[in-house]
Amino acid sequence: MCNEFDKALLEKFHTLANSIYSYSETYRPWGYYIVLAKRPGYLVKELCIFGGKSTSYQFHKGRCESHTIISGTGKIRTCSHEPKCITDIEHYMDYWPGRVFKFDIEQPHQIIADTDTIIQECWFGQVLDENDIVRLEC
Repeated sequence: MCNEFDKALLEKFHTLANSIYSYSETYRPWGYYIVLAKRPGYLVKELCIFGGKSTSYQFHKGRCESHTIISGTGKIRTCSHEPKCITDIEHYMDYWPGRVFKFDIEQPHQIIADTDTIIQECWFGQVLDENDIVRLEC
C-alpha cells in the first residue's frame, strides 16, 4: 500500500518523465521529425518520411550526420565530399531496415522514400541548428 511519501515521489517521477518524454512533431512537406535528445555535441531525431516523398538535396557546414534506417525502403542520393557535385559522380544507394549511412560536413545527401520510412538521424558537431542547411535544388 502506498503512503503519502510514495505518492508524492510517484507524482514527481511522472512530472519528470512527461517533461523528458513529451515529444512534439515538426511537419515538413516530406513528413515530420521528432527531436529525441539534444546534448552538447550531438542531437538525435526520428525522421518519418512518407512513401513517394523526398528530402531536399542538401549539405551542412557545421555538422556531420549518421542515418540508421529503422523501417521502410528507398534510396539515398549522395556524392563525393564536395558540396558542388558533378552529375556523373553522384550515386544512389538502396536502403532498407538496418542500413547505416554517414555523411561528412559538406557532403550532399537526400533521402528518397519508396515506402513510409523511419530513420534515426544523429547530428554531431558544434552547430546543431535547423538553419545549418544548404539546399542544392528546389
